[in-house]
Amino acid sequence: VGAGTVLDEETARMAIMKGARYIVSPHFDRSISLMCNRYCIPYLPGCGSVTEIVEATTYGSDVVKLFPGSLLGKSFIKDVHGPLPHVQMMPSGGVSKDNVGDWIENGAFAVGIGSALTKNVKNGDYSSVQAVAREFVDVVESIRNNRKYIFTKVESILNSHYNWKSAKNEQFDDSTASFYDANGNLAAVVSLSDNFIIVDLAKGITAKVSMLQSDEEIESELTDD
Repeated sequence: VGAGTVLDEETARMAIMKGARYIVSPHFDRSISLMCNRYCIPYLPGCGSVTEIVEATTYGSDVVKLFPGSLLGKSFIKDVHGPLPHVQMMPSGGVSKDNVGDWIENGAFAVGIGSALTKNVKNGDYSSVQAVAREFVDVVESIRNNRKYIFTKVESILNSHYNWKSAKNEQFDDSTASFYDANGNLAAVVSLSDNFIIVDLAKGITAKVSMLQSDEEIESELTDD
């Protein structure tokens, strides 16, 4: 359990002393960041520009909250990942069951859900929150399963078409694999992030495979000489 809408370092410290495991704010504040760092508590500051994101990561934030997400738009994540591929971003505001897949497809590390969780609460009855939360979890799990399927499909195509053998890196929970040719030379690296990025080191080609593509499109992308 963490604390949200924290506006100053005093509130952050009070929340931490009461057991908050993370702190979230609608803005970036250096003093809040330093307070959280002092107690080794994750701080997710709200950021709306690349300048704010860079400052937040400079002061120790591993994940930044994109706020308001509805204003910034889903493509903002992919655009930021161009110059800053290492930055983890969590949109908050404007995330729904209908568009959560689009946010993840564009590279969201996580999503923040607010009013969508509580819109059905009536007369102090919060049972609907659990039901809506489960619906969100089911959608995200479906997306993850689809990614795993495509990752396996990519491995199969590279193995059968090029006769490359794969070696998974368990450190990354099977989300990356290296492929070696018959001579034992590194031929390609497959990584799972906002999409599949297949890097053919032998030919210097980078192929990007989206989870929205069909099996035929994926195979054509990977084997088209």
